[in-house]
Amino acid sequence: MKGHYQWKDEQKPFQIPLEVQECLHQQLGELAKTAINREQFRFRLEEKFVEQYLGKPQWENTLFYWALKLGWLNRVGLASVEEKDSDQAVYAFFHPTFQEYFAALAIKDWDYFLPRNHVNCPVEGKEYRIFQPQWKQVILLWLGRDDLEVGEKEGFIQKLVSFDDGYDFYCYRAYFLSAVGINEFKECSLSDTIVEEIIEWGFGYFNFIYLIKEGAKTVLPETIRKNAIANLIRVLETTEDEDDPRYYDVANILGKIAVGNELAIRALIRHLEITEDENTRRMVAESLGKIAVGNELAIRALIRVLETTEDENTRRMVAESLGKIAIGNELAIRALIRVLETTKDEDDRRYFVKILGKIAVGNELAIRALIGVLETTKDEDDRRYFVKILGKIAVGNELAIRALIGVLETTKDEDDRSFVAESLGKIDPGNELAIRVLIGILETTEDEFDRSFVAESLGKIAVGNELAIRALIRALETTEEEIERWRVGKSLGKIAVGNELAIWLSIQVLETTEDEDTRSFVADIFEEIAVGNELAIQALIRVLEITKNRSTRWNLATMLGKIIKTQKQYEYVVFALNHNLTDEVYKNNFDLFYRCYELLWQCAQNLPYPKFYQAWHHNTLTPHPEIIDNTPVGNTPTVRQLEQQFTDICTQLPHLPLHCINVNKLLTLNTKNEFVQAFCNRLYQKLLPDETPPEVQTPANLETKIIHLKQQLQTPHLFILLLADGTPTPEVIDCCDYLTDVLHLGWITPDPLPLPFPQRSFVASQENLLEAVESWVREY
Repeated sequence: MKGHYQWKDEQKPFQIPLEVQECLHQQLGELAKTAINREQFRFRLEEKFVEQYLGKPQWENTLFYWALKLGWLNRVGLASVEEKDSDQAVYAFFHPTFQEYFAALAIKDWDYFLPRNHVNCPVEGKEYRIFQPQWKQVILLWLGRDDLEVGEKEGFIQKLVSFDDGYDFYCYRAYFLSAVGINEFKECSLSDTIVEEIIEWGFGYFNFIYLIKEGAKTVLPETIRKNAIANLIRVLETTEDEDDPRYYDVANILGKIAVGNELAIRALIRHLEITEDENTRRMVAESLGKIAVGNELAIRALIRVLETTEDENTRRMVAESLGKIAIGNELAIRALIRVLETTKDEDDRRYFVKILGKIAVGNELAIRALIGVLETTKDEDDRRYFVKILGKIAVGNELAIRALIGVLETTKDEDDRSFVAESLGKIDPGNELAIRVLIGILETTEDEFDRSFVAESLGKIAVGNELAIRALIRALETTEEEIERWRVGKSLGKIAVGNELAIWLSIQVLETTEDEDTRSFVADIFEEIAVGNELAIQALIRVLEITKNRSTRWNLATMLGKIIKTQKQYEYVVFALNHNLTDEVYKNNFDLFYRCYELLWQCAQNLPYPKFYQAWHHNTLTPHPEIIDNTPVGNTPTVRQLEQQFTDICTQLPHLPLHCINVNKLLTLNTKNEFVQAFCNRLYQKLLPDETPPEVQTPANLETKIIHLKQQLQTPHLFILLLADGTPTPEVIDCCDYLTDVLHLGWITPDPLPLPFPQRSFVASQENLLEAVESWVREY
């Protein structure tokens, strides 16, 4: 509580006068005490109920006001139907413990819990709260108060210990409460006596009533632990018959309450070393496995049993305990290796390998032993299991890597190969052989479950690997089962975050597939790999506008909303989609209208109003004066004016994959070969200015280079605007037509051109030139 006020006092709005603080505590105590005493809704406090103790919440400086301000009370909603006045607010203490604490502060006399004048029958008109479970924590907090006299607490404990109900039922419950209470009042003079009596009831009398024995055992973890452990050790060491059930009970309870206790560990070790009974050994070994983590004496004792016992069950239990307390312990690892190498039982070998997998991560001896076992084991299931454990403990280990590569090269079973490849990928992340093996299985298996399993393996070991990315995208296209497809997509999302190749390939699938499920799966992948990627945003917009499937459109719009991150991207979405918010679209395709409206609403929440307005109007609010002043109506634009207009278009559409090339000089070349080489030069100068253009002689050569160029740029689309102040020859048009499978080509000329589709002709003087170019790009 002091810490709470110290924190609040650092903030002036929370400073509270001392006298108000004392009054607040008193009233919170009365409120808490009355609430806990209710039959129902003890921790849900209706506003009218709270007002009886703290005043009105809306009035400044009332106790209710301060309780809310300081956070002692918090509004948690409205009353339920079962509560009174279901329309009123409901409050709760910051935590139930605070309510119990304030209640404990409000109780001055333990008579509130147990009538002082009780003899052997109920006192009329008095409550016996010591037997009501909701008061247990309050009683314990009351016993832990520093402001109460020791004599008061002592008297209460004495009354509990001597409680007489007249029937020998409730006296035990009172005594159990005293055993828990002394853990909060450790200086009680009766502490030793109480714990000894609890131990006696639980373990001392052979024919004692079972329910009382169990009650005593249950309360032991809640009493003074040091005293309980000392008394339990005494019982353990004085019990001569190992078949006595108490022997097992004591060892079991020590395993629960004596974690790290040196006396208990030493006592259990002594019994482990002197007993010849295998049941006792297993029981003691199990308890040591719970309380002796890292204890060298316990580890050595368990090793001795491991190496000497001939009982398989004991050996397994000891190994299990070593797996819990001996992580990284060299002695334990060596002992388990010796047992592993000498045992002939396959089940035992498997069990010891499992334990080594827990305690021997990175241990060279264990790795060598596992490799040896792997090479000699013929059972396929065991081999898979050993490979799995090797994948856990041998990360980066060259011997293990070579061993698994050897297994890969000699194993023909497809399932085994995939399993080994995954483990190899874990110990040698990015291992090319493992990745190639998994890709081979992925592309040849006809079993969809196997395909998804291999895809998951690739998702773990092939981060950033382009071959794996391509393989997973192909699998995404060919897998038919929805759940398996989902797994393939998840794996792709893990290994290809931000990978431009993966994004580019995914865009190709998105735009070429006719399967709506595939479109949705690819869109889902974008959420993982393409956040903030402009090409992905553009692709989602294109497909959003052409798909006729409402479910697909919803998914595309949802993913689009998730991957937009920058102001520039929000502006582009406004520019690209606002034309869908028309009456015509509303009437004919309401779903498209609504999805676009949702996206533009999101844009409006993230863009300044002027930016949104400009994006809506295609950034043409202020025309360039050069275009207005230097292009007289009815006149043919000059070359200089065309070049300026060209520059304006590229400047105003920076968010589009659009590039402009002046081809005037190219039109004067004599042969097609010269044009092809010159066009290649201009293309590379524009897109890769730091690289030397390759030599090309035919349109087919150029097409190949453009494919490589797009892969290098990692873009699925290239839009090229060609500027000319004359008419290109038929040979040039034919050459460009050949390239339209890999380029989107448009011409800006003084007059319209009769071009074969899909080449596009634009007239330099047309009023809506910018919008026309935008519309052309948007089609794709």
